[in-house]
This record gives sequence, C-alpha cells and structure tokens, in this order.
Amino acid sequence: MSKDPPDVVFEEGSEPFIEYDQITALREWDLQKPTALKDLMMELRERYRLDQLRRCMKDTDDRTRFELESLAALCPDSLEVRQLVTRDVECVVPLLLPHDPGSPRAAPSQEAG
Repeated sequence: MSKDPPDVVFEEGSEPFIEYDQITALREWDLQKPTALKDLMMELRERYRLDQLRRCMKDTDDRTRFELESLAALCPDSLEVRQLVTRDVECVVPLLLPHDPGSPRAAPSQEAG
C-alpha cells in the first residue's frame, strides 16, 4: 500500500485552478489519518467553488455580476456557481439559510421542544 497522496485529475480541458503544492491536504498527507481523504476532497471542493465564483465575477456582464454579488452576500459559504463553456453561469443557492435568531430569513430552529 502506497503512503503517497492520491493523484488528483480534473476533467479534460479544465484550467488548473490551484497549484498542487498549494493544497494543504496534499502537503500534509498522512495515510494513517482517518479523515485524510475527506480533508483533501473538502479543501479541493472549497477552492474550486471559490475559483468558479471568481471566474464568473470576472467574465460576466454587470447585471449578472450584481446578482452574483447579492447572492454571495446572502450565503457566502454555500453559494455555488460554475461557468459553462458557453460563458453562461449556473448557480445553486441553498433553500434554507443558516439559523440566525436575529434574521427574519433564518431557517426555523430544529430544537426539540
């Protein structure tokens, strides 16, 4: 069994969004750590999410950029966007926002009572 980190391969034609030596989970890879693969996937997913948002903001018109900025302000940690080959933007927004008791838009509390 190899102790080296797994190879990471992205779809053909996609530009690299991060240098491999910048990926903390690869640099600190420890096969004995039970969460090593999960940590790697979570880091890659978050970095990819932020890169897609950056690309969409850069390569889109003012109206779409304004809409993306508004959505990003509502759900900064969960907004997901991706830019298609056609330069169109796909966007995924969570239906429930995190619970914030002071917010009128907060998701209902799941407390038992």
